[in-house]
This record gives sequence, structure tokens and C-alpha cells, in this order.
Amino acid sequence: MLRASVAISLALAAGLVQPAVAQDGEPTPSPETLAALGENLARLIERADRIALYRTLPEQTQQGANIGGYSIVEEKRLEDPAARRRMKETLFDGGVYGTEMAKCFIPHHAIRVRSGEEAASLVVSFECSQLLWIEGQKTVIIRSEGRLLDTLEALLSGGDGHPGEPPGENGGEESAGAHVARANDLLAKGDVDAAQAEFDRAIALDPAFAAAYSGRAMARQARGDLRGAIEDLERALALDPANGETRKRRGGVRAALGDMDGARADLDEALRINPADAGACAARGSLLQSMGDLEGAIRDLTRAIELDPRMAEAYVRRANARQKLGDLAGAVEDYARAIECDPALPDAWSNRGAARYAMGDVDAAISDLERALAVAPANWPARKSVEEALARVRAAREKK
Repeated sequence: MLRASVAISLALAAGLVQPAVAQDGEPTPSPETLAALGENLARLIERADRIALYRTLPEQTQQGANIGGYSIVEEKRLEDPAARRRMKETLFDGGVYGTEMAKCFIPHHAIRVRSGEEAASLVVSFECSQLLWIEGQKTVIIRSEGRLLDTLEALLSGGDGHPGEPPGENGGEESAGAHVARANDLLAKGDVDAAQAEFDRAIALDPAFAAAYSGRAMARQARGDLRGAIEDLERALALDPANGETRKRRGGVRAALGDMDGARADLDEALRINPADAGACAARGSLLQSMGDLEGAIRDLTRAIELDPRMAEAYVRRANARQKLGDLAGAVEDYARAIECDPALPDAWSNRGAARYAMGDVDAAISDLERALAVAPANWPARKSVEEALARVRAAREKK
């Protein structure tokens, strides 16, 4: 049985190293609040109807199946009571946690616990002795040392929580996670067909691997098979209904199919699961804009920017909404912020050029349109229309 005092010590340690960033303008949670969160996590683990362990890639991404922004390459449900007990005992070993923070975070493992509609995640960086604890909109960094690495590796390898050999070694069959890792790499390189084949192999080895269905959905979407993508995302959600990333992805596919109400429902749910998901805020803002709700779009995009001030696309989308409302100065300001975040974003340059032209600043408009064409790839879909717009603006200047 986990003791409340252990959970409280975990939360208090977290409170000493928590980033001083409050949500919605609230003050940083007090040690008492964090202690309550720790107790809640302990209770959640005790009554969990699902515990999943993961191997992850250490680079942050919004692509593919991920947890806390880190790509999932292997997933395993923890069903055996003895294995669950071993994981709990190790996780809440009172000597594991401390207050000093390392300067790095390189995670290769994660844990997600769900009980009904409640969920919490721990992303684990053993190299840096850090845990990233995510519960709702609370994100806390905790120093962690001790036995957890060996325990997680053993459990992922099919043991009872005592050190064993990782899958795929000594001639053993390659794991489903290895196929997913290869598929994600192929997908990033644009080899969609080969990626889908690897996802197929992963699912054949482990039909309950939610991350494999979610990843295959991306491959199917890239091939234009939106209905197939929906089928895979629904399967992934049936296996892991509290996964906000999968909800967000299904919302995008539903929007592409013209199901705006369904897309809105998915994005609403993704934000209910994690109100601090900047990507979901931006996606819902874009959806509202396409539905004609420009004020609502600006609210969501502003929230996305508050959560992630370096999200260039959110500035571009908010600028678009402001431009449609006639706020050209505000639009130009947002396009400028987008360019600061990503100087190679052609849409920001071309759209700012259009806004500046509408404000009568012809020379600045020409400069922006030229820059858009210079930074854009050869296959940029808007290249022809921007070239034509640039020719018209130049001709207008010549007439003056």
C-alpha cells in the first residue's frame, strides 16, 4: 500500500523545482496544493484501470504518437498485479526524489496511468535524473534517482519488474516498438508506403499497441486515405481513450473530411484532457476561423501563443483572422512576430506583403513578396499566385 506521506514528499519535492509559470494567471501552486496532487497521483495508481509503459525518442515533436511531446516507439500495458506492484513500489520509493534539477532532459521512457476519466503521465529521463510529471494542466519537474530505470526496462522486456534482457537481443523476435520506431523514421523521411508497412508489422505483433494505430493513421492520411486514418484513430482511442494527442489528430482528419462538428468535439475533448495543449488551442482556433467564428479563433490562437510564444503558425493564423476583421495593423504585427519565430516561413512574408499593400506601403509589400519567394521551397503551393501578385504590385508602382 502506498503511504500518503510518500506521495506528499514527492509533491513537495516537485514544488521546490516547479517552473514559476502559472496557468490562467493563477499564482504558482502552494506546497499544500502540490501535496494534494501527489496524493491524487498515488490514489490514481492504486485504482488504475490502465497502466501503460513506453519507450520514447528523446527529441520533442508534435508528429506521430507522443506523450508529453516525445515520440512513442514502444508501448506495453501493465496487467499483471505483481508487475504493477513492483512498478508502484519503485516509483514511490521515498529515497528516489530530490530537489536539485539537472540542466538536461533526455527521456527514453514514460508511464501513463488512467482511472476512468482521470489520467496522469510521467516522462522519465534517467540520463539527467529527471521526471516530467503531467497531470491535467499541471506540469512539474522532479529529480529522480534509484531503481526505476531497471524496473521499467525489465517490465517493458516482459519480465516481472526485475532486470531482464531487452527485446530483440540474442536472436529474439524484433519487437512491435522497433517496427514503430522504424516507421516513424521512414515517415519523417517521406517514405509513406514503407512506413505503413512497418506499422502493419507492429500491429500484427501487438494488436493492442495504440501508438501503432495512431502512427499508421498518419501514414494513411499522407496517402489521402482519410477514412482509413479515421478507422485507425478510432481503434487507437478505443485502446487509449484519454490520449489527447490522438483526439487532436482525429479532429484534424475530421476537419479534412468536412466534419466540422466532429472536429470541434475532438479538439474540445483534447483541451479538456490537457487545457495547456498549445497545439490543440491553435488547431481549434484555425477550425473556428474556417467556420467563420473569427473572434473565437482569435481567443484560441491568443491562448496558444500564451502557452507557446514561439509558435509561428499561431501568429500567422491570428494575423489572418485580424486581417479579415479589418485590423491590418494588428495583422502586420502578428506576421512580424511569426517571422521572428521562423524567418523561413513563406506564408508570413507573403501575407504581410498583402497587408502592407492594403495599407498603401507598396515598397514594403514588394520587399515582403520577394522575400516569400526567396525562402519558399520550389514546390510551394502558393508560389504561382504570389508571383502573379508581385507582378501586379510592381506594375501598380510603375504607374505612379
